[in-house]
Amino acid sequence: MRNAHSLPSIVTVLLLSSGLASAVCAEASKIYWTTATGQFISQVNADGSGAASAQQSPSGTPIGIDFDEANGKMYWIARNINGLDRVFRGPIDGGTLAEVETLVSTVHGLAGDLVLDLDAGKIYWCAWAGQSPNGGGIYRCNLDGSAAETIVTGLDRPTRLVLHPTLALIYWTDSGNWLIQKASTAGTNLGVATVIPFPNTPEGLAIDFDNGLVYWSEVNTGTIKRATLSGLGIDTVTLVNDLANAGPPRDLGIDFDTGTMYWTDPAHAKIRTSNLAGAGIATLTSAATCVGLAIRFAPEPAPCAGDITGDGLVDGADIAMILGNWGTIGASAFDLNGDGVVDGADLATVLGGWGACP
Repeated sequence: MRNAHSLPSIVTVLLLSSGLASAVCAEASKIYWTTATGQFISQVNADGSGAASAQQSPSGTPIGIDFDEANGKMYWIARNINGLDRVFRGPIDGGTLAEVETLVSTVHGLAGDLVLDLDAGKIYWCAWAGQSPNGGGIYRCNLDGSAAETIVTGLDRPTRLVLHPTLALIYWTDSGNWLIQKASTAGTNLGVATVIPFPNTPEGLAIDFDNGLVYWSEVNTGTIKRATLSGLGIDTVTLVNDLANAGPPRDLGIDFDTGTMYWTDPAHAKIRTSNLAGAGIATLTSAATCVGLAIRFAPEPAPCAGDITGDGLVDGADIAMILGNWGTIGASAFDLNGDGVVDGADLATVLGGWGACP
């Protein structure tokens, strides 16, 4: 799975700017991986416990996975031996095969990966050169499978996808042409550009947009590497090497909020993990066969009304914050009802939420 560093909410930004609370971030809750045989998607908790089967694909070998947490749905793309690749949707926590929907019945080429843009209501997927007369490409459709569009054509083996969280940009690895590239999602073949030239068989991809860093796995060299996303003055750093018996890595996912990398290690039948520097390599779980990987993030907790200090309690410390900023006019972290002034209405919010946050 492909991870972009998520942007904090406006509420979080206000609290951080006031110096009163630390950011409330969604952390990895489960790691999912696809198997090369058996049509299964498996899962394990982020601490390595609770390994189990999560879903079965009606056909084909699952390759890429993404999640619609709010609606309890898991999406995946599956590669079939006869080339009839498909996009499916099913319950996020298992369910029966009868509950799985087929959204796209014939994928162009050989399926590579899938990623969701939930804000725009779109599914993006990539496929290798195969049946498609235009070679490999990147495509999208609505979340219900309708209105399919072509985004990029003429690729060789687009393998993993990452969407920018706010800009209309999509990034991918091309394991055939040995490139990491990007394009605009505003049309077909708009703004196609090379970000990292000639990485050796790049597959997994994760991008920290906040810090301008791109991470990828290389199957041939058995490494995970990092470089600047700008592509100018690239300083490539090898973070993980197969010589440490920790690879060769196949797919890659990163929880940037906790600084944790996860990757599939098919050669050793393991899901591996380490910090962002490649230190502290550990086995998260045994995986029999493993190909694609995805991180499912826990939903961000709703803000607790009146907890200005962010300590999980609505108490006298929060009242003190209101009183200390009484009468402040304009945008403020202490203006809890957003009416432009810190006053009795905000004090009432604190009193109404008194006690421990739920």
